[in-house]
Amino acid sequence: MNTTTNETNNIETTANESSSTNIKEVSGVTVSNGTAVVTETPTASVVEEAKQIQDDAQSAVEKQTSTVNEAESTKSADENDKKC
Repeated sequence: MNTTTNETNNIETTANESSSTNIKEVSGVTVSNGTAVVTETPTASVVEEAKQIQDDAQSAVEKQTSTVNEAESTKSADENDKKC
């Protein structure tokens, strides 16, 4: 189990990571083959925890997208330099 504190919202999470997907899971939710299955009615704190996980995941995607775009630009520039 991982315990993290989000500094922005000061929310402590105790999410588990699914052994098959490394996706964080909250109480009452099981991840199987990349699909989340709700097994019990979530509390307000679980909903907030899930929202924070979603926000963190989206932030990671945005950072990776930026990194990929920079790498592609660098590759294109290098290829253009070789043509000259």
